[in-house]
Amino acid sequence: MKIDFAPARSVEINGKQYRIIRSDFEVYAIGKEALKRCAAVVPDSVESIRSCIEWMANQVDYALGVGAIREISGGAPLDIVSVMRVLTHISATSGEEYKDYVKSEYLQPEQPRPTA
Repeated sequence: MKIDFAPARSVEINGKQYRIIRSDFEVYAIGKEALKRCAAVVPDSVESIRSCIEWMANQVDYALGVGAIREISGGAPLDIVSVMRVLTHISATSGEEYKDYVKSEYLQPEQPRPTA
């Protein structure tokens, strides 16, 4: 049984909307792991850089659907900074939308304080 309480989340990249198909936790975990992997990249190692780019590209496809990174890049070769910016944007957007949803659904609006 599937129960979906949260609104459909999406992210805009290059003027196009992509639906985020993973949970907020998964997106958060991907972003956290991406930061860790990028920090561990050996700058003089082409293989280290390539491995990080490929992992992040796969995570973009995991979060947005197969083929998303190719569409976003227009088929151009990927670079580490651009792919990291895409993942960061997905994580930030997902987190903001979830925060706004929780506030609107579960928190009471602040009442004005009485003046003396």
